[in-house]
Amino acid sequence: MGYEEGRLAKTSPFWTTFCVRVGARGLILNDEYPHDRLIIKFLSNHKRVATTLDKLTANKDYLLINQQAEAEEKNRINKIRRDAIKEFDKLTLD
Repeated sequence: MGYEEGRLAKTSPFWTTFCVRVGARGLILNDEYPHDRLIIKFLSNHKRVATTLDKLTANKDYLLINQQAEAEEKNRINKIRRDAIKEFDKLTLD
């Protein structure tokens, strides 16, 4: 990213002024870019940001959505549902 050694250390003053602006339409990040990866890492550990819908509570103001992980979770749930329907079809009236 072009920063000097130690600029992104935990105790660095960089973090006291680092902020992420989120507009009314949200913020789309691409993890292929180093700066966006930095923002994702920062937001995933922030106390006001939920990383999944399951972790969204009253004290969380923002939601960080990973589209790929959400799609994988939906596919897993749908597979469980399909398997349950298949097993239900095997049942008889007895």
